[in-house]
Amino acid sequence: MDVVAHLEEFRRRLLLSLGVFLVLSFLLGSLGRHLFAIVKAPLFGLRTRLIFIGPAEAFSAYVKVVLLFSFVLCFPYFLYQIWMFCRPAVPQRIQSRILWWAFFALMLFSTGIFFAYYVAVPFALRFLVGFGQAFAEATLTVDRYVTFFVATVLAAGLVFEIPIAMAFLSSIGWLKTEPLKTKRPQALIAILVIAAVITPTPDVFNLALFSAPMYALYEAGIFIASLIENSKKRRIPNP
Repeated sequence: MDVVAHLEEFRRRLLLSLGVFLVLSFLLGSLGRHLFAIVKAPLFGLRTRLIFIGPAEAFSAYVKVVLLFSFVLCFPYFLYQIWMFCRPAVPQRIQSRILWWAFFALMLFSTGIFFAYYVAVPFALRFLVGFGQAFAEATLTVDRYVTFFVATVLAAGLVFEIPIAMAFLSSIGWLKTEPLKTKRPQALIAILVIAAVITPTPDVFNLALFSAPMYALYEAGIFIASLIENSKKRRIPNP
């Protein structure tokens, strides 16, 4: 395939993904109230309530919730389309290996979503709302709460891909573990910067809530990459 054919194939895969995403979003639109109940669940037990202060704010939050669930449900299909686009360039002998990498990437993304929903969001809300209630009444606008929820969930899902990305790059020889081990201080600083960018609120609590798992995942990635490197060395026959 020439460049134009590759671009056309990429365009076709992109339109298919977008089409499935939009159709699923439309179908989930009728379930928006039930989906919104799931999003509001972390607020249970907190002495607060959701309000909207603009005519379109509630509708905007409703759309964000529907799009979030559509993206999460479509994520396996997105991975499938990426794989189908890259498959012709992948040697037959390693295609099954890459399918396993994609499977683990999906599992880690799901784990990140559950971590955000059951750990990150509830802990952050308890700390932030509880702190504010010491001197003010807690009343959250629905759009800001939904934005906080969506950003936290998506960030956690992507952050949990760190080990699989490091392991995959190590398996194809693009990443060596020795520099990663010797540059841990620089990695920690980079993680703090990234966590500060992706966290939905600029407080230290949320920064720690994201940076600690990110560093743990970084160390897990080093460990898995080391196992892969050692396995590759054992397969090389001694001269």
